[in-house]
Amino acid sequence: MDLKIKKIFLFAIILLFIVILGEGLSSPSPIIIDFSDPSGLSAEAEFSVVDSKLQIILTNNSSGVPIGFDNGDQLLTSVAFDLPSGVFISGGRAFINTGSISENFDRISSQLTEGADVSVEWGYGNSSQTGFGSSNNFISTMKSGTTPFVYATSKTNLDGPINLDGPQAGLTNGVIPLGGLGAINNSIIVKLDIGGIDLSLMSNADSTLSYIASHNVVFEWGSDASFGFGSTTFPVPEPSTSLLFLCGLSIIFVSKRFIK
Repeated sequence: MDLKIKKIFLFAIILLFIVILGEGLSSPSPIIIDFSDPSGLSAEAEFSVVDSKLQIILTNNSSGVPIGFDNGDQLLTSVAFDLPSGVFISGGRAFINTGSISENFDRISSQLTEGADVSVEWGYGNSSQTGFGSSNNFISTMKSGTTPFVYATSKTNLDGPINLDGPQAGLTNGVIPLGGLGAINNSIIVKLDIGGIDLSLMSNADSTLSYIASHNVVFEWGSDASFGFGSTTFPVPEPSTSLLFLCGLSIIFVSKRFIK
């Protein structure tokens, strides 16, 4: 084999190795579920797998509400979805997302900002609830069928009543006054522990996200005030900075060493 062809062949093998390595280092691409209707109700849920946990960034981005909605109805209180057969939520934590704050929480001396743990005000479930249709798995501020992420005490509770009991601590976007209700404006990040599957494996993480994307995702406002079925979009994945840096160094090295 001609020496130049050997060099090109070796260069191609090294590039292939870099691509394979990059696949191993990359993370599954998130999926984004959006809902909106003419009333102005709008929400977004971004699902991803981070550190072997199913992560949901839930946002109320409503610009209006249906006629007759009261202050509690405007709160985004749940998102429901389906996990593959045998896969279930076993626990998790909820935090105020970047750029968001609490409003009117009545058991604390000052309102909470991004990164604050609000797990005592949210919980999870693995059985279908009224309005969710076939979607069996969910996170919610509502009491029915919901297991709190953390059971509150009189000292750890953030907003009355103690533990889950209604739309309090749901997500507002300031469309209408809260009327004294405690809420989060306007996004939380939830990190779920998942049983029945090992999400540290890329293939499992990808298949779980694909399953969620291909089944109904349902948003709930208030206490059964409204339900919305979302539609899925797939963000274009961006290669990590470290992977690009590695590719660049490798190409420079191979070019100088072998292609002369």
